[in-house]
Amino acid sequence: MLIITTVALLSLITTGWGEPLWKTLEGSERRKQIKITSETFSKLAEKLKPAVVNISTTQVVKQHPFFKGRPSPFGEQDPFREFFERFFGGEMPREFETRSLGSGFIINEEGYIVTNNHVVENAKEIIVALSDKKEYNAEVIGRDKKTD
Repeated sequence: MLIITTVALLSLITTGWGEPLWKTLEGSERRKQIKITSETFSKLAEKLKPAVVNISTTQVVKQHPFFKGRPSPFGEQDPFREFFERFFGGEMPREFETRSLGSGFIINEEGYIVTNNHVVENAKEIIVALSDKKEYNAEVIGRDKKTD
């Protein structure tokens, strides 16, 4: 699991929703068992929708050292040579940018978000989009690679 935060989310959560979602159930109400039906699930999903976020990241991926400077195993008849010459100017690029998408949940008033580690691992840029389409830059606060 991973926690990321952004300052802009703080103001949205504390002023934009009225009563925070995590404070709506008190005491024994939290422990009460609820029979889950399609109707209760739909109501729950609608109520929690503002807490769900889209996470978009950009990473720089480097070529594995094993492949650096190695000739093609196909020799001069390399079927991929034309592709790499056409799109990359010859050999495979040593590093390039890639983008990833994932989701997460806002878990508190400070704007902390929980998501999986692989969503933001090695990210150089993280953008969080809310259900109202507003976007904010975010940063990694902590991570637990083992539980991803």
